[in-house]
Amino acid sequence: MPIDPAALVQLIEAGRVPPQEWIAQIVELRLERSYVTDLRPVAALTALRRLVLTRARISDIAPLSALTGLEHLHLSFTAVADVTPLAAMRGLLCCFLTGSLVADAVPLAGLLRLERLDLGDTPVADVSPLAALGALESLDLSGTRVADVAPLSALTRLRY
Repeated sequence: MPIDPAALVQLIEAGRVPPQEWIAQIVELRLERSYVTDLRPVAALTALRRLVLTRARISDIAPLSALTGLEHLHLSFTAVADVTPLAAMRGLLCCFLTGSLVADAVPLAGLLRLERLDLGDTPVADVSPLAALGALESLDLSGTRVADVAPLSALTRLRY
């Protein structure tokens, strides 16, 4: 059964899980600027590899902790403050948190495959939890409260 992207978004925004026959086929979901507030239906999409929630009306990402196969996550310009649920996403390669309310980078410390992390324009002040992210190639800290980047000195792959 072919997936209708518009119908998929409508289902998610209505708080409903998509039909079972769709779930294995949905590897990317774009909900930017959507009115979605409840991410529980998204948690059922276990084949997801890319999830775009930029400017969505979300703050609680706890349901996303079930998406351990996620590789790209876009949470920029959302009301997300607590990223603890991301700690389970060990395969995450890119995480965009620009303009969010994230102040604590500690939950990101175990995301060892992370290659790109955008924390620009967040209240983050301490980057020491990121010191072990050896795969990190790109890190945006513009507009943050970070005053000391010395803890990142061992990140030899960091280019940006």
